[in-house]
Amino acid sequence: MVSAAEGLGRNVRQPKLEEKGARELRDAARAFNTMQDRLQRYLDSRTRVLAAMSHDLKTPLTRLRLQAETTLDDSAIQARFGKELDEMESMVRSSLALFRGLDDDETLAQIDINALVATLRSEFTEMGADVTVRGRPHSPAWVSRRRSGAA
Repeated sequence: MVSAAEGLGRNVRQPKLEEKGARELRDAARAFNTMQDRLQRYLDSRTRVLAAMSHDLKTPLTRLRLQAETTLDDSAIQARFGKELDEMESMVRSSLALFRGLDDDETLAQIDINALVATLRSEFTEMGADVTVRGRPHSPAWVSRRRSGAA
């Protein structure tokens, strides 16, 4: 039973325990097998939901990218729009990987929130927006690194 529990932690698709022996052992093996079946159904369901979410999130991003490439005449605006779409796609991929449990290699990095806010303010000001920032954080934030390697 111990080795079955350890194996289940690594891969839910393990062979079922034999339900034999004393009544208590049969009951424990049956309960274990029932738990394993429920975990398998849950993981299968989650996989289907994640596949649907992936499609539902990536499709509009692909349409937006195509529209930007075919309708925007200004190459600087097109490049900026493409960069924003790249970041959105990266966030979608990272989020889905996290939900799938595949994000084992992701590292955290400290960022300076004040510098980030200053950059965002500058970018929005360049686009003609009136941006006011109030308050300042006193410590850096720990965030996930994007796959591009930038924090």
